[in-house]
Amino acid sequence: MFSKLSRFKKFKYSSLLHFTIKGQKLRIKGPLGINYIGIPETVFVSLNDQKNVFYISLHPGVSLKQKHSYLTSISSVIISSSRSLIFGDMTFLNLEGLGFKFVSVVKAQGINLEMSLGYSTNVYYLSNFKRIRFYIKSPRNLYIYSSDYSVLQNESFSILNLKKPDKYKNKGFSIKKFI
Repeated sequence: MFSKLSRFKKFKYSSLLHFTIKGQKLRIKGPLGINYIGIPETVFVSLNDQKNVFYISLHPGVSLKQKHSYLTSISSVIISSSRSLIFGDMTFLNLEGLGFKFVSVVKAQGINLEMSLGYSTNVYYLSNFKRIRFYIKSPRNLYIYSSDYSVLQNESFSILNLKKPDKYKNKGFSIKKFI
């Protein structure tokens, strides 16, 4: 199936996951939901469901200078998406500054996050994604949980953009960790 000249990567996956390939789309179904990943035309993905193994390779004749790093980046997207469908991902946001705080989380028509960011009125952040959850640990600490890493990153940085960090006064949002 694969020649010795073409590089390929072999990965085992959990029995909790179910992979399906349709054209250039890879569908990964896990306990926390379903993710779709677009596969570039230069990449060949093969599945062996009995052994819970998938293979990633480049099509013959593809001339990329950095074949190994290209395969590594594609495989890391698939692996991180698979991991997040089993365990989920979490971000911890910290809010520094006098009067800055997370006020409440309201789950009506999406998810509203109410924050006091030093403006004259509170700021409301609306998230329409069903696969994201906000947890207020303390008035200055917020946990964001999602089963999709890309949604988690987009939501985290959208919240970060509401109040830019001020290095001089040492206030604003900071990301403590991506788990």
